[in-house]
Amino acid sequence: MLHCVIFCTATDSVFSSDNFLAKTYLSPKSDQNTLLLSTTTPLTTPTDVQKAKIEQTAQAILDARALYPDCSLAELYDVLTMSPELREAHQQNDRAVMQVYGFDVAMTTETSCVAELMRMYQAIIQKAGDT
Repeated sequence: MLHCVIFCTATDSVFSSDNFLAKTYLSPKSDQNTLLLSTTTPLTTPTDVQKAKIEQTAQAILDARALYPDCSLAELYDVLTMSPELREAHQQNDRAVMQVYGFDVAMTTETSCVAELMRMYQAIIQKAGDT
């Protein structure tokens, strides 16, 4: 699974109108959602179709996690024992998010993704320093 800075777990509601990335985490032991915002990662503006795809794949992650209500997050995300449903749901979500950024889905690795996001972030910092 590709876990770049912003693509860590399930994203139920991905982009707000402020163009901040919003991640909704649902604990398998709870029906409560916790909303986290990340503003330190370069963001892009997805199309409505891209947003819908990310929301769909995020829901698939939540649905896959719900198949195992007695498992902790540590158990669900153990790299050696992760369920095929959860792994596939995350891979689909990774692809959907990478497409928003224009990353080559077939060629992007975790390392190249993080490197590109850092280049984008550095460009933002450079631009902010120039103003």
